[in-house]
Amino acid sequence: MVEEVRAEAVTNEQLVEEAWEVVNESFLPDAASRPWSPEMWMQRKQDVLQGTIKSRARAHDIIRKMLASLGDPYTRFLSPSEFSKMSKYDMTGIGLNLREIPDENGSFKLMVLGLLLDGPAYSAGVRQGDELLSVNGIDVKGKSAFDASSMLQGPKETFVTIKVKHGDCGPVESMKVQRQLVTRTPVFYRLEKRENNDSSVGYIHITEFNAVAKKDLR
Repeated sequence: MVEEVRAEAVTNEQLVEEAWEVVNESFLPDAASRPWSPEMWMQRKQDVLQGTIKSRARAHDIIRKMLASLGDPYTRFLSPSEFSKMSKYDMTGIGLNLREIPDENGSFKLMVLGLLLDGPAYSAGVRQGDELLSVNGIDVKGKSAFDASSMLQGPKETFVTIKVKHGDCGPVESMKVQRQLVTRTPVFYRLEKRENNDSSVGYIHITEFNAVAKKDLR
């Protein structure tokens, strides 16, 4: 995840180059990703930085397209406003993460990528792989994941009505879900002693990455 944290401190070209550097230093391609190599990524940098980038919005668009070329659903760019929405959503939403999936009509649909176990959405019956169809009666087809997440936000203990399609061919269900203020920690750990040894081994299990994961991991 690439977040713009110093909007006024860097030029548009520097911002694009910083995003490129994050991937260059940290990206680990797997079978689900498109072919990737340091040489290919260097060529991508040279291609996008050939000319002057005249606006911040243009820089954001270049970064999004550059990251999309990786074919990795977990690598994406967040503008300051999008990051603010995501952080707020983690605290006042219903405990689900959405992903935009292209459809056969050239648009895209919103699929549930992850859920907070025992969170409001999970308890209501939403499952990973479900498609979000509407929020409070408003069709979300063609909307971004961040726009839909914003629609799911609201004051604590208020309700939001969502319509989901379960799986690829499953039934469509409308459900009323109560928002929660603070997410449960996604970090779980245990310490186990080794057999015939005085030392111990620590195990950490992170169920999802959200606004409190980094803090609770420390």
